[in-house]
Amino acid sequence: MITDPNDETADLQREEVQALEAIFPDALELQSGRDEESFDFPIVYRIKLNEMENNDYNDGTGESCCGNGGTTNWPKHPLSIEIQYPVNYPSEDDHDETENEEEIVATTTTVPQFDLLHKNTVIDFPSKISEKLLKLLHDTAINERGMPCIFSCLYAARDFLDGDREWDDKNSSKEDNDDNGIDASLEVTTDKYGNENRKVNNNVNSLQIMKYVCISTHHLLDHKPDNLLKTGHKFSLSGFYKFGTPGLAIAWGDIDSIDDFLDTLKRAMPQKKFETVFIRTWKEKDEENDEDHQNGTPKGWKNVDPPTLKIELDMIGVPTEDYYSILGIEKRNDQKDNKCTTEEQKGKSNSYVKGKGKGKKR
Repeated sequence: MITDPNDETADLQREEVQALEAIFPDALELQSGRDEESFDFPIVYRIKLNEMENNDYNDGTGESCCGNGGTTNWPKHPLSIEIQYPVNYPSEDDHDETENEEEIVATTTTVPQFDLLHKNTVIDFPSKISEKLLKLLHDTAINERGMPCIFSCLYAARDFLDGDREWDDKNSSKEDNDDNGIDASLEVTTDKYGNENRKVNNNVNSLQIMKYVCISTHHLLDHKPDNLLKTGHKFSLSGFYKFGTPGLAIAWGDIDSIDDFLDTLKRAMPQKKFETVFIRTWKEKDEENDEDHQNGTPKGWKNVDPPTLKIELDMIGVPTEDYYSILGIEKRNDQKDNKCTTEEQKGKSNSYVKGKGKGKKR
């Protein structure tokens, strides 16, 4: 359920949008509804960065003058930022109740959400650069919490893009697609709702590289915002998740879906310090020729406990070593599946055997 901001907050949001429209009349495109001076909430709009002011970014062809041979961080094709106001922006305080006492959680309802929209390949605009730009926008907004921040965010973005180029065009494709020596690029398109549709292309055919990743943090509980962990399926991922210590997601999907999911978790819960335990290429076998139905991909997005996770991973052919890496425990070299996995379990087993022996002695 979408909650409208209170009257004072709503007025501040409208005033900021109107001010930006006056400053950047050709660059701002309102995506949410509007009736004269009345706005629908949440307010969503896009800013075309290359049209913020009359500059030499665009040469009339729809492409940047910087391009692949440029010396700045501007990508080859136009770049837009989509901005959505949360319910309490630009208030400094979070008026929603939360079970987490850490102040940083308030950013989920007081800091705008930013997304980049463009049609650049990873050669034109590497993932590491777009991620750095998104982080800059988010950090700038946090630093100015309590006041309208979009103007500052936009110019922080332009300053970054105007800076010295931080990637090598010849190597950017390899850095973003280092699997099996494929010479690939990433085509990014945007649908009418502003969602990015991504496809990996190479010069022979199109193919999506299936990845297998473990995302971990110290602990997660089944409440807001921790329960965003349940939403992996909304990012076209399949796999498993676990609340508790550690909090885990073991996901299968393309690299961009994984990145989007991880970015969502990090932005909603920056204090959790999510990390990628490992990320690997996953090659599916043909299930028709796989009698044990192993090495496929899991179906759906399931909540599991450690014993169930072990069973599920075994069924699809995940190496046993990965199970221990996922849980952050070491496997002894002499351990086998039919033996106890810890010294404590062995001790209990030995005690049971001794007790049983004594019971037989009369």
